[in-house]
Amino acid sequence: MLVSVGADGQTTIFSSSQGQFMVRSYTARICGGEIADIRAIPAEIGGGFGGKTIIYLEPLAYMLSKNRAGRSRW
Repeated sequence: MLVSVGADGQTTIFSSSQGQFMVRSYTARICGGEIADIRAIPAEIGGGFGGKTIIYLEPLAYMLSKNRAGRSRW
């Protein structure tokens, strides 16, 4: 997974989730961001065996990336 926060606050999340729209909306909801500022890009993966729609680390990576970029204070 990779999260990139731009100077304008636009965020791109690259993750292996099959539920990129859920990643985007839950990350925005959990972290207090705007859904329009987040773009989630799923990685190309093989067969869809088992659930891959649960998000765990995306919100954490988002907050760490945002903080590291100097765009947020916790």
